[in-house]
Amino acid sequence: MKPINFFKFATISIFGQGIGILVPFIVGYFFIPSEFASFSLGLMISSFFLSFLINPTQTPYVIQAIEERGRTEKINETFTVQCIAFAISIIIAAFLFLIFGSKIALFSNIANQQVFALFLAYLGLAIKSNVASYFLSLEHKNMSALVELLFNVTSILCIIIAFLTGHLSLLFIFFTYFMSGLSVIILFILKVEYRLITPLSFKKSAALQLFNFSKWQIFGLTAAFLVNWGDNIVLRQYSNLHDIGIYNFAYQIFKGTVTASFIIYSYFLTFITKNIKNKEIIQTYLKKTRPILLFLSIGILGFLFLLIYLLTEKIYGIEYLGVIPLTGILLIATCLAVYSVFYIAIFNALKKYAVVQIILIVQISINLFLDIVFVPRFGIYGAAMATVIGYGFALIMYEYYFQKKISKNLLS
Repeated sequence: MKPINFFKFATISIFGQGIGILVPFIVGYFFIPSEFASFSLGLMISSFFLSFLINPTQTPYVIQAIEERGRTEKINETFTVQCIAFAISIIIAAFLFLIFGSKIALFSNIANQQVFALFLAYLGLAIKSNVASYFLSLEHKNMSALVELLFNVTSILCIIIAFLTGHLSLLFIFFTYFMSGLSVIILFILKVEYRLITPLSFKKSAALQLFNFSKWQIFGLTAAFLVNWGDNIVLRQYSNLHDIGIYNFAYQIFKGTVTASFIIYSYFLTFITKNIKNKEIIQTYLKKTRPILLFLSIGILGFLFLLIYLLTEKIYGIEYLGVIPLTGILLIATCLAVYSVFYIAIFNALKKYAVVQIILIVQISINLFLDIVFVPRFGIYGAAMATVIGYGFALIMYEYYFQKKISKNLLS
């Protein structure tokens, strides 16, 4: 594997993720903290459906497609099953949005008509996720990164156009995610390699394999959702919308950095999967590649915090000053997450999905318990401390399991 390939992929991915991180910055610029809270709580709902219905099949789909192509030089069986899973997920989400629409509106502090726009936001995000996974399954890593880049660039452009034309609203911002999803389909449809996915062929064995790979992902990614958004459940009980808006502004920055850290995972997953039995390559990955990327990531995070410290008051005014210390606390959790990512790639390549998901479940249990303890006493700062401790426990568990159960067989 040539280092230049990783840095090309990383450059596209970082730029794409960076554009995505800008979205909450831009929304925060146009809205006061309490309105930003409604935006964040709405996205929390969409993210829940993604975590429960869409994301569980993504990693298993990529791995299963790679394995199928190695056997048959096609991925049509895995692709067919994934399409069926996607369609079922959309139908279930539509039903749930319809049934619980009024409760979603109350929790998010949005109007009932904005709930439909929130469903469309979910649909746009689901499209992006599936298209990116398709290209990743063919090992077109740069193309997968370009999907994320295009989606986020389109979102930014739509928001700017809406502002310039006087149509910017929370309703339009939710709808922007759907339009961005459509742009991904329109611009990447010609890049689909139809010879690899046709003829569509449903096989029960392929469906069962994807389901078996995904069932632990459902629990784990639901737990991951709670890691990312669970603080809001407790904060909604004890804090006002202004404070929730401040916390979510800082958390969106944090979540963007954690998502960006998975650039490492996305790039190395297929590589590790194909070379998991090559001890020399795995040793190089852990002992040489990991330290370099870890120190580089810490340097980038330090520079990001400096920018936030210098620019927050100048751009957003005194109302958003609380974002600075919260971000500083949460970026500690990002450093812990970056280190964990290297293990997650190995665990998934070894198909130890259950271990990854159990660790996530333990992490969110600790996080939510500490939220309940800390938030009534320390408010939004208590939620930030609970997040850091939760990520710290997760890293300890990854390290312990790797050293105890994997290291000997994989490296010796």
